Amino acid sequence: MTSIRSPLQAQIVQWQVMPGDAVQTGDLLVILEAMKMEHELRAEQAGCIGELFFAKGDVVAEGDLLLNLTVQSIKICRPETDLIKNEPLTAVLPVSGPSTGHALRPDLQKMLDRQSFTHDVRRPEAVAKRHALGLRTARENIADL
Repeated sequence: MTSIRSPLQAQIVQWQVMPGDAVQTGDLLVILEAMKMEHELRAEQAGCIGELFFAKGDVVAEGDLLLNLTVQSIKICRPETDLIKNEPLTAVLPVSGPSTGHALRPDLQKMLDRQSFTHDVRRPEAVAKRHALGLRTARENIADL
């Protein structure tokens, strides 16, 4: 994990990224303003944006931690789900080369496990209730699109 710190005392004009966004080397992260001059802060390496520690308009001191950048060896930062099967995707894709079949990081797997409780497969009573009314679930409607 790389800590991105403010190079000078400034005000945050605009964030160009949000938590979970994938960035490449050189991508614009944030615009800072100091003494009526704007300064662009760019990613020094590719990765995934973690938490943003300040909001737009906040004043930061030199050396303040602005955000964390997690260096990723996969193409996606935000885990997606297979909407048709209502199952989380568990394959990890390397940046280059064939799929190696690595397991997910423990913290990512924990988050996917927590999200799985909202999937239709884990809620058979609620799904049956919708079907009894002649309706479909939201995920079924999305999958049909």
